[in-house]
Amino acid sequence: MQPQRQVARATFNEVAALDDEARPGYPDAVYEDLIAIARIAPPSQLLEIGSGTGNATLLLARRDFRIDRVELGEQMAAVAREKLTGFYGVKITVADFDQWTSGNREELAFSASAYH
Repeated sequence: MQPQRQVARATFNEVAALDDEARPGYPDAVYEDLIAIARIAPPSQLLEIGSGTGNATLLLARRDFRIDRVELGEQMAAVAREKLTGFYGVKITVADFDQWTSGNREELAFSASAYH
């Protein structure tokens, strides 16, 4: 990976709390469409790539999905851990997705807004 790209992809981690405050959420209709189109139902196992501070995760966790989250930034993951306290079906792993391997068999892999 090019050094400039390597630095750019880690910049959100440096401002995790600010990113969480500023990033808009997603309308419920997005989740209803996702569930219908993907033909999934709780407690399906999902994989979220580049999960950030957990905006997308939270609304799926509230619907009782089990979610493995892979996030590059430790600070982003820390904000998400706080936000997702009490959702025992959510696992947060700090890792580079390109190097990470899952021990689960997910029914859906998704990325909400990690790829810009």
